[in-house]
Formats: sequence, structure tokens, C-alpha cells
Amino acid sequence: MHVVHIVRDLDCSSGGPSRSIPALALSMAHLEPAIRVSVLFQDRGQAVTVDVDDAGGVRFDAIPSAKRSSGLADALVRIHAEEAVSVVHLHGLWSPTVHGAARRARAIRVPYVVSPRGMLSEACLNVKPLRKRVAWNLYQQRDLRFAAVIHATSEAERDDCMRRGLTQAIEIVPNGCDLPPDSALPLPRAFPVGRGKPFAIALGRIDPVKGLDVLVEAWHQAAPLDWPLVIAGAGEWKYVQEVKHLIAVAGLSERVHLIGEVDEQQKWSMLAAAGFLVNASRSENFGLAIAEALASGTPVVATQGTPWQIVQRERCGWWVEGTCAGIADAIRQATALADDQRNQMGQRGRLLVSTQFAWSSVAAKMLACYEQALR
Repeated sequence: MHVVHIVRDLDCSSGGPSRSIPALALSMAHLEPAIRVSVLFQDRGQAVTVDVDDAGGVRFDAIPSAKRSSGLADALVRIHAEEAVSVVHLHGLWSPTVHGAARRARAIRVPYVVSPRGMLSEACLNVKPLRKRVAWNLYQQRDLRFAAVIHATSEAERDDCMRRGLTQAIEIVPNGCDLPPDSALPLPRAFPVGRGKPFAIALGRIDPVKGLDVLVEAWHQAAPLDWPLVIAGAGEWKYVQEVKHLIAVAGLSERVHLIGEVDEQQKWSMLAAAGFLVNASRSENFGLAIAEALASGTPVVATQGTPWQIVQRERCGWWVEGTCAGIADAIRQATALADDQRNQMGQRGRLLVSTQFAWSSVAAKMLACYEQALR
């Protein structure tokens, strides 16, 4: 079997999919050495999440970004000529470049699987809605209807797909999660919180869908004086300035710190040291930062816009309404716990991730999706 993954980009600033897609590809290659795995993505001149020269048996092709949208499609045809492609896996929607690859897959009669990556959620559809309605009618609806299988990462995402009238097989396979390094790494020198002092962390893209406006107000309401909040992630300059303004207006400039994008080592060191992670997203199809926090032994506060109800059931976090009141109440509860109570919650979270979100298990389930697409 030869599987080709196609994604618009793997820029570090693009959030969870830029890490989970390479991890899935590598896990597939490790699961079954006979499977040939390729990943095509646009090179937009940004830092990416993979070392294309040391890719662990997976072929990563960075296609120069150009004005034409056919770069990924042309690369797919070239790879197919070299070694027949069995299945194409398209990641993300609303992208002319990914659409071009879908058209080309149909032309060369190769079945494809589509992962919407949260892009059919109401929150996503409400961002630039006119542009998306036009894209839906021009190409996106057709690309989805011709997919052999739709891959959803949660029941909520499956429901989003069904609401758009998709009737083919929709398979739920969650993302996997890497485990943190065995030894704890020191916090960055410029970290805004003193060594050994408690803090909470919010990790991810700085984007309106992440609910940072609600989080800032919730932090103001909860008023945990001895607990700073560290917000780590990259985003568009204009929206980052909006968030900074909200922090200043709330009088939280000394207690809420926006530190920008962090690398993998810094991410794991901060997750391990944090008292808890808070994710205020209006919508998440998975929420990789939540899984990574749990893998680090750190409890989480997650909104009901994320598919993480399990953290409440397994007693490793809070799953709350995405309102100021709901998030603020969970913050109060998290900061009121003794250290050993949070540690116990964190250990339950680590066990949850290691047993239910291991990449080997996820790769096996995705292989079954590809086999279904070939039938």
C-alpha cells in the first residue's frame, strides 16, 4: 500500500495538525514497514515541524508555494507515476491547493480520505462565512461527497459532517499524542514565572476560535492572586495585539503573560511544570494541547467546545461550559487544590493518554480506514 498525505502546510505556527499529521505518517510507517508513506505540503518559507532530511522512513516533499494552486496536485501525479498511489489522505478544507489535489486524485482514479480537521464546526464556518459559502458551492461540497471515507477525530466532528449532508462512511479515529521526554527539562531562562512558583498555561494558536477573550475575563473573575497565567502560541499580529489590549484593560498585565511561540523542548518543560492547563476554545475537533498536558501529568480545564468530556469522567480535569462563569469556577477549583491532589489528577491523565491515545493504536485504526477506502 502506498499512502500519500496532502496538507496545505506544516508550519509550526499552524497549530496541532502540523504536528499530528507527521506523527500519524511516521506511526503508519513504523506499524507496517511494507506500507509506503509520503507527505506533500507547501513550503511557505516558514519553520516547519519536521526534519525532511531525517524523516524516519517517510517521504516528506515540500512543494514551493506559488501563485498557481496546482503544486500539490502536480506533485501527486509525479509520485503516482514513480510508484502507484493506493490511497490519498487529504487534510483540511477551504484550501484551493488541497482541492486541486482532490481533483487530480479523482482524475487518476485513486480513492481519497478526507480529514476536515475541525473546519466544518460552526465556529469555523462563522469565520469569513461568505467566502466559505462560495467555496462550498464551487468545490468543497463536491470534494467531500466524492471522498471514499471521512475521518473525524471525535463524535462532535462526525456530527458536524452529518449536518453538512455527508452520507458516506464517517470513521472516528482520535489523534494520537506523543509522550513527553523521560527527564524533565528546565524552563526557559526568560520564563516570566519564578522557579518553583505555581502557574497555569494556555497553549495553542492565538486565534479567535481559541476563546482567549473569554479566558482573560474568566481569569479576572476568578482572581487567583498567587497564580499567573502563561499564554504560549503564535498568531496573526493584529489579533495578538487585541489579546494584549484585553489583558491590559482587565488590569492583568502583571499576572497574564503572552510569551509567543515556543519550541518542542520549551513546550514539554512548561507543561510538566504547570499546575494545570486551561483550554477555553469555542471549538476543537481534538485539542492536541489537552492531550499533551495530560501526557505530562498535568490536569486540564477544557470547555465543552472540546471533545474531552472524558477528563471529567476519569477525574483528571474539568469539562465546563465555555462561559466566563464556567471557566472561572473551574479555575477557582483547580487553584484551590493541594499540590498532591493536582498530582493525583495528573497521574490519572497520564494513564489515560498512554492507554487510549498511543500513536501505534491510532495508526492501526487509520490503516483500517484506508483498507475500507480501497474496497
